[in-house]
Amino acid sequence: MHRDLGAGRVAWMSWWAQEGVFTDLNVAECRAHRVLTSRLREENIKDRAFDRRDRGREVFDRHMRRAPAFFRLDDLAEDLALVGEDTRIEAITSETCGCAALYPDARGHLPAFVLRPVTTVTGDNL
Repeated sequence: MHRDLGAGRVAWMSWWAQEGVFTDLNVAECRAHRVLTSRLREENIKDRAFDRRDRGREVFDRHMRRAPAFFRLDDLAEDLALVGEDTRIEAITSETCGCAALYPDARGHLPAFVLRPVTTVTGDNL
């Protein structure tokens, strides 16, 4: 469920729900090979519990209403840091799924995205 933001940018939510829950907002600048991540929900992962998805969505939507020429990933990160937790911008070290699908010409020197099959762990494999 990646969203094409235009101008080489892609957004998606990542989540985990097994014994604990988290939801992260991710925004990648495919050509610049940078990705912003901000944790908007967490429960039973660390010693904290919060759900700021609505507030995070409001911040994200406000930035997306800007003309592409005025969008800056650093500004979005600064505003999300006031709402979410563990907000950071990092270098992309391997092509992301959304960038591969929407901006395949932006890979540059990065290793290509590869969809890996899910492996099942059984009692025999433990």
